[in-house]
Amino acid sequence: MFRHLIRVRYHECDPQGIVFNARWGEWVDHATTAFVTRRCGAGFDWRLVRQELTWAAPARFGDVVVLRPTVQDMGRSSFVVHTTLHRFGDGAPLGAATTTYVAVAGDIASPLSDARRAALRAEDGLVIVDEADVGGGEVIRHVGAAQRTTTPWRNGGGITHELLREGDGPCGFGLRLSIAEVASDGPFSSFPGVDRVIVLLDGAGLRLTRGPLEVRLDTPGVPFAFHGEDPWHGALIDGPTLDFNVMTTRGRPASVTLEAGKVTGRFVLALADGTIGRAQVARHDLVEVDGPVRVDAPSLVVRA
Repeated sequence: MFRHLIRVRYHECDPQGIVFNARWGEWVDHATTAFVTRRCGAGFDWRLVRQELTWAAPARFGDVVVLRPTVQDMGRSSFVVHTTLHRFGDGAPLGAATTTYVAVAGDIASPLSDARRAALRAEDGLVIVDEADVGGGEVIRHVGAAQRTTTPWRNGGGITHELLREGDGPCGFGLRLSIAEVASDGPFSSFPGVDRVIVLLDGAGLRLTRGPLEVRLDTPGVPFAFHGEDPWHGALIDGPTLDFNVMTTRGRPASVTLEAGKVTGRFVLALADGTIGRAQVARHDLVEVDGPVRVDAPSLVVRA
């Protein structure tokens, strides 16, 4: 779950734009330093004993290389790190390295403590060291127009395109993401025990009322959060609208923000054709990601 991303620089290549062999060992040691220091702290010192590199394909100028080190074995004072290397974007394998290190105190081999052994073996979730500044996260799921479930409203006032439903809750889901086409005025459906966020995507928007309270949902990308059982009434400001809806079980709130560039969140809704991480997306596609990703146009980022 540890990924170290580097971008191949000009001076690391031969005249044909292919990386010199000697650079691969430097990359592996650099990634291992970040990996081990994160787990064992800056006071831990170790030395390289042996390294075996196997190449599968060349790396070229401008490529982003992803290194994934994992501890494969441990001795009294030694530990073996296996590192895979692949190209970011298409995932093509570039090579692998098996490196033996020994823990030292000064110039003398030092036994690995139980705490250091546990730290080296720990599984601490996804960690990305992104020196290439590309995001580095993985696309888990891509929901396009063909994967949506479309349902007309019972009152005939609109259509819901369900993008995702998962988990369990008082209304049959723990999380639900959808896009609604609102064609007429009317009350919001009641979802007791559910927290909701609504965001205008297209159109002039809605005037929301609840007794004496009034909220204008007329700025695309600006979220409005409320309880699913609250009796809000929606009136079209000037013609039909398109809205993004996020629903979660009460106590597990979600946030929605308008962002671009390198973003971190579980879901990203594209507001224009482009790319999210490695995925080519169309407008209003939903992408589930693991870790930070690069987004080339403004998108709605859902943290849930």
